[in-house]
Amino acid sequence: MDGEPALEFYKRYLGDRRPTAEHPLAVYQGDSNRYYMRVPNTYDLASGSINFLGDIPEQAIIQVTDISRDEVIAAAKTSFQTALEHYPGTVPQVILLFSCCCRRWLLGTRAKEEYQLVKQALPEDIPICGFYTYGEFAPLEPQGSTYYHQETFVTLLLGTR
Repeated sequence: MDGEPALEFYKRYLGDRRPTAEHPLAVYQGDSNRYYMRVPNTYDLASGSINFLGDIPEQAIIQVTDISRDEVIAAAKTSFQTALEHYPGTVPQVILLFSCCCRRWLLGTRAKEEYQLVKQALPEDIPICGFYTYGEFAPLEPQGSTYYHQETFVTLLLGTR
């Protein structure tokens, strides 16, 4: 990263702490302020390399992130609200929720709050189903190209127009 081993890049921001799911990389798409996440998985002290759970394009603009569990939970509600705002019908008939297993690990006993926030934000009683994933596919913006994400919460609304 910028000509230095990945572990040195992380060390500049985290000190002696090693890269974990608590500090994923935000990978920016072109000149946009939109990004997708990449989670560090393993690392090699000898080479200074880090293995991420997804590809990072060469020359990508990246940023080390720091999570707040409150923000992680709030993002579930934001995902639902964004999906609802862009839903082409009147009221969805079914809601599918896809949460990254890394979020489950990060949230621990608070993981149930993601579902509860969405349930409380519903305009009416609508069936909800979901599961934990090992990465999610979704656009960075409505009607945009689809990307492989990690540590995200994706909401899919189904129904008729």
